[in-house]
Amino acid sequence: MRYKKSAMIVAPQPEPTEAGADILREGGNAVDAGIACALVQGVVDPQMCGIAGMGSMHLHLPSQGVHTTLDFHGRSPKAVRPDMWEDRIVREAEDGWGFILTGRENELGYQAATTPRTLAAFDAALKRHGTMTLRELLDPAIEYAEHGFQVRPHMVHFWTRPPIAGRDGNLPIVTKFPATRAIYCRPDGHHLEVGDILRNPDMAATLRRIADRGAEDFYHGDIARRIDSDMRANGGLISLDDLADCAPETNPPLWGTYRGYRIATNTNPPKD
Repeated sequence: MRYKKSAMIVAPQPEPTEAGADILREGGNAVDAGIACALVQGVVDPQMCGIAGMGSMHLHLPSQGVHTTLDFHGRSPKAVRPDMWEDRIVREAEDGWGFILTGRENELGYQAATTPRTLAAFDAALKRHGTMTLRELLDPAIEYAEHGFQVRPHMVHFWTRPPIAGRDGNLPIVTKFPATRAIYCRPDGHHLEVGDILRNPDMAATLRRIADRGAEDFYHGDIARRIDSDMRANGGLISLDDLADCAPETNPPLWGTYRGYRIATNTNPPKD
């Protein structure tokens, strides 16, 4: 099957766009290519996205008669209480989005994590509308995680930029734990610089296991049990019950108008 030369893959880094374009060349459809792109993006830009993250997907597939959205924004774990951080509030963040806490628990560490629904959404989209399997599409992401990719100027700028809206800077986030320091720092403790090669062998191993055993392992199998155990050992809030409930929500597009055009976008209605 020949791919359409009018197709476009867009991402902040070149590696994900190349992975998506390769899938189109191999005969995959837009869903296959988009998810291959997103999986690689989660390796090369993990502070902004990844299989344990959240997001939304807007699918317009005329050949299938499909126009729908998948919403997989992170939810608060079941152990969260409305008043649990009430005595730690310092002030509202300067941009009006959230609050600054004394211990930064909502920014750094185990209690800052919401439920990881992205992988479930990728798996669901492929099974409903794709032509390739998650196993096939994970290969490029595994390759980049295992063998590495070159650090570019924007990455270093993102890590080292000044704090925004009263929150901590990004460098403390990527260097807080020994496991992340091993990924983002040189042996002398200094963060990686432009031109260095960033490798993430632990992520490669996790992605390879998912390729072998499916997304089910992440939410119900051995990976889920390891997440639960790690959370319990470090004061985290995500449990096996939270992981078991992870799934995307299918909703019709939200429509509006702009200068005579009808515009469709994702919606994420509150849960009942």
